[in-house]
Amino acid sequence: MAEVSEVREDTLLGLTALCGDLPVRFLTLIPGSTEWTRKTVSVLRADKLLRRHHKNGVPSLRLTQKGRTLLNRACPERFQPLFTESYLARCRKSDPISVERLHRTAAVYLLMFRAGVRLYPDEKPPFYQLGNPPDFSVPAFYSSLEVKGQGAESTRIKATRAVGLLMGTGYAALVYHTGAAPLKWSSKAEQKLMGAVKGILIRQRIPLSEIEGLMIGANMGTALDLLQSEGGNRRQYFRLDGAFPVMRYLPCDENGVRQLQLLCRPDLQRRLHARLQSSYGEPVAFPFDSDASMDGNPVLFSYDFDLERLKRFRTGLELFGKQGHAVCLDFQADCLERYLGRAVRLHLLDPAAIWKEVGLR
Repeated sequence: MAEVSEVREDTLLGLTALCGDLPVRFLTLIPGSTEWTRKTVSVLRADKLLRRHHKNGVPSLRLTQKGRTLLNRACPERFQPLFTESYLARCRKSDPISVERLHRTAAVYLLMFRAGVRLYPDEKPPFYQLGNPPDFSVPAFYSSLEVKGQGAESTRIKATRAVGLLMGTGYAALVYHTGAAPLKWSSKAEQKLMGAVKGILIRQRIPLSEIEGLMIGANMGTALDLLQSEGGNRRQYFRLDGAFPVMRYLPCDENGVRQLQLLCRPDLQRRLHARLQSSYGEPVAFPFDSDASMDGNPVLFSYDFDLERLKRFRTGLELFGKQGHAVCLDFQADCLERYLGRAVRLHLLDPAAIWKEVGLR
């Protein structure tokens, strides 16, 4: 039992080091019971390795100097690259905007950790030296600072809201966290970043057809807000404008963890897609997105929750006066029912059964 407790303490210390400022409300994403996590935090605080920070009504955890020293001594190849001057400067910031960005980044780190994505510097190749071919059999996440680089390698892209880049075998997605409402958005800045990332990968001779977008939000209610958003009066907030060929959405909770695991495994996606297609008719040549047909009407497999594709599907049904079907996971149903309306019949998938079928834990 003591060994298990030590593993949990090391995990919590390491994640706090990654995040810089770890909001208490996100501790539920760490494996194990809430009570066990609370006790682990209490032990680490008593040992003066963690301290509680409270700013703008949001409690969080930060490493103490003693905690940083301990991690540096225990695993220098992992933590020395993290504890830079810029890292310490970010942790000292206290203005609401900077703190909120730190917290959104922390949520992404925890979600990636739960999904088994590699996060630490010693677990993955440097972004500017990925190797040819790179080994992404286990996906890796690179923070925006890692992607932008330093000195002459810096992409010097400003105003982007990307938290980082998720990379897997034949897959790459710029990752965003919108919180509970549409985030500020500049398509021009995001497309510049996309172009810069493509250039870096091309120079390393890494074949990639396109870079997708991955939007993380508080819950499925936020997904509906994004689908319906027009960008505000000054068009400064997120809207579906085609900046990304694919913009998937997942909630920051247990369902999002499983979605992310599936997203990182194109082979499992293909297996699920083939299984679903066997239950419906062959796709009909509709002039808009569809994956199959049922009674002559289009069927969309929407379990991956591609916002751009959902918008095109609804627009196509409206333009051509068609009825349609959408296959989704049960926790996505309320959002899709409200967005797609009565013209679409939903076919619900049981997440537990799907995860088991495709081999996710």
